[in-house]
Amino acid sequence: PLAVQRDISDVTLDWRCMHGHRFRAAGSIIELPCPECGEPSQAVIPYVCAGHGRQDLEVRFGPPRHRTWPTVLAVRSEGGEWRHVDHSIPCPECGADMQPLSLGWSLP
Repeated sequence: PLAVQRDISDVTLDWRCMHGHRFRAAGSIIELPCPECGEPSQAVIPYVCAGHGRQDLEVRFGPPRHRTWPTVLAVRSEGGEWRHVDHSIPCPECGADMQPLSLGWSLP
């Protein structure tokens, strides 16, 4: 049997706009408008740092490199500066590599 491949739009993600409004919606590689104020919103993905615990990071996605999942291009903590991502997601406090928190699915 063939493995089922899920697209990012099959997953519900948390989203946050620049005004701090939060909502849940289908995953997307583009910014979604905030339903409360209409401003662009970013997907928020929880990551875990061994030394600092859970870090909820806003994520900018790019086109998929593998299968149908998008590539993480940049991340930032709430109110922080965007940080370009090469291969790993750095902790905003110490720079150590972080892993996505299990949500029942995974980023490639």
